[in-house]
Amino acid sequence: MAGDVTLAALEARLARLEDTEAVRETWLDYCTQIDLADFERLGDVFAEDAELELDGLAPTVDGTYRGRR
Repeated sequence: MAGDVTLAALEARLARLEDTEAVRETWLDYCTQIDLADFERLGDVFAEDAELELDGLAPTVDGTYRGRR
């Protein structure tokens, strides 16, 4: 690491690490809910305005889903 690291550079690195960890936590939560088939909690992983398209998974579930539920 260079000796001329600025506070702004450190803040940017910290923000990136925090963002990366948030993505990992969200991915783990998503995978856990899928594995448990807990579809009520799975909805909580997504934003209120989420949109999911399923195609080719199974005729009974294929389609476009909007929102958490």
